[in-house]
Amino acid sequence: MAEDPFLDSAGAGKIAPSSLSMDSKDMEAIGTTTSMVRVTEYDRRQSPNGDFVAFKIESKMSGSDEILVVWRRYSDFELLRQYLVATVPSAVVPPIPEKTINFKLSKMGADKFDPLFLNKRQVAFHRFLRRCFQHETVNRAVILEQFCQNQKWRQFLTTKGPDGSIVPWKPGNVNDAMVNSAEKFDLWRKRGGKASQDDVDVEYHFCTDLRDNIASLLAIHIKYAGALQDLHVNLGEFGDTLSNMPKIGSTDLDPLYGKLGQHFDSLADMGPELLRRHEICFGDPMKEVAMFTDAVKEVLLFQERLREGQEDVAADIAAKEKSIEQWKRPEGVTGWFRSFNSKETQAKKIDKEEEELKQLNAMRDSMVTKKGIYDEKVRTELEKVNRERIASIKEIIVEFAKTQRQYLQKSLAYWTELVSACNAAGRV
Repeated sequence: MAEDPFLDSAGAGKIAPSSLSMDSKDMEAIGTTTSMVRVTEYDRRQSPNGDFVAFKIESKMSGSDEILVVWRRYSDFELLRQYLVATVPSAVVPPIPEKTINFKLSKMGADKFDPLFLNKRQVAFHRFLRRCFQHETVNRAVILEQFCQNQKWRQFLTTKGPDGSIVPWKPGNVNDAMVNSAEKFDLWRKRGGKASQDDVDVEYHFCTDLRDNIASLLAIHIKYAGALQDLHVNLGEFGDTLSNMPKIGSTDLDPLYGKLGQHFDSLADMGPELLRRHEICFGDPMKEVAMFTDAVKEVLLFQERLREGQEDVAADIAAKEKSIEQWKRPEGVTGWFRSFNSKETQAKKIDKEEEELKQLNAMRDSMVTKKGIYDEKVRTELEKVNRERIASIKEIIVEFAKTQRQYLQKSLAYWTELVSACNAAGRV
């Protein structure tokens, strides 16, 4: 097999982190008291419920050389992200890699224990943690450091109860899974949900259109990859046929057959690695951009919930004001009801209603203030995410173009060598 121009420096069985990560350097001074976090390896383990894969996380505290080590499985990362979405609602929490293989150009990652697939997932988890620690809001979450350093990290999954006390957090109490939140928002819109704020509406449609277009791009790319795969299979068949051409006497074509067969075999061998490279530089990062759109919808969904909460309180205030107005009438609430209520009872009822109205107005004012702060945070967050999204798509297209150029240059070199071999044999 000829030297493969698409082989990563780590070799055929290992994907180099620099080929998948936006930044291959380990994190330094990334926030809070953690100075370094990295996902370094994975291990297949057994349990009564079947085999699973655990990923090794190494971290260091600021001012310490000690490396702390914990092992986490996919469900741990999933739970961490759900908690961050629920407790840091104004932040677009980075996505984690997909649980199942939904986009596959080659046989790489045909099952969840495939080494290449697991190496890709390892790098994706490393990127997820790095992004969380580098996020100026998410990195304040105590749970983030506990996840990377404490074997009993789940005891820190807490939230405030109705009375303000700290209680265990349960993911079943909120709709905080990435896909579920995005799907619920989509379903809410399709069922004729209340009109959104203009900025929320624009961002929602942008996310939906972007995700649909990425899905179309991936579908087209699968067809393109299939055509490439067929081409390289056919080139391999050319090589096999030429290598087995019968010899007719002793002619200068006899040694050429073997050379032609080798050249076509070399071209055919480029196919599988090219498809693998396409998956790495185009399919996977495009999927990640699509998953970021779901992460943005999580924030938009919470924004809509706040707005609806305000509208509900406003409706309660209007109802309460109407009730007080009725009680203040000389005849009471209604003529027939007056006989059952003394003036003293009526006065007490009005006092109670006015106190409740006061509480509702205070709740409304608090919600308006909180939503104003939240909206500003979200506006800043979405501006940053959209800039990063545009940069990511540009980078993906550039890397895809570079891969294609490298492939075509290598192919051209093989075809040029083939012509030279024919010329040398005197048969062109």
